[in-house]
Amino acid sequence: MMKKLVAVLAVCALAATSFAGVSTDINYSTDQGGSWAYDGSNTFSFIQQIGIDDIQGATVDSLTGQFVYIPDLALSSVNILGGLVEAVLTPGSSIAIKDAGGNILLEGTLGIGDFVAYNTISGAYTEFQADIIVTSVSNTIGSDLLGTIVEGTELDFNLTLQHRTNFATIIGQGIETSGTLSGSLSVVPEPATLFILGLGGLMLRRKRK
Repeated sequence: MMKKLVAVLAVCALAATSFAGVSTDINYSTDQGGSWAYDGSNTFSFIQQIGIDDIQGATVDSLTGQFVYIPDLALSSVNILGGLVEAVLTPGSSIAIKDAGGNILLEGTLGIGDFVAYNTISGAYTEFQADIIVTSVSNTIGSDLLGTIVEGTELDFNLTLQHRTNFATIIGQGIETSGTLSGSLSVVPEPATLFILGLGGLMLRRKRK
């Protein structure tokens, strides 16, 4: 019985080797296409398609080269103090990952998140962070990572907007403009999954002794 348990735990551990114990980032950027635009009023929109650069934690995954579709984000509760902007962004719809044919691979509800803008010597950038609750997964491309995600999974969404002008000026003066972007969707293993993986590793070590 113990040998069977060890075998099952070993399979579980090996199946998740690329993603065990740490968050796995689906990294996307303007390097692969797409950009952002501000309407001069209160909405950031995104020129699709925004390509996925790589999957951190996996040497090869078929999600690389697919596309992230970010919904419009509306500014609210804006506070501008000097060169610093603190606000809240509210999504207009769901966020999705699609293949080159426009088929949805993953879709989720993007939560309201904090929007903080900074000014640097070389330009300006913002950071926006929120949570995604996955509502559907269709792993038609055979992605190892998508195979670990189910409906109800929570992802961390990170977005950075870059621009040569201070965002306090852009928002405060209502300037229509656009720029580049980068970010990630982070998959963090559930505590129960981490426990199983840890137990699997422990049993494997005991078996080797």
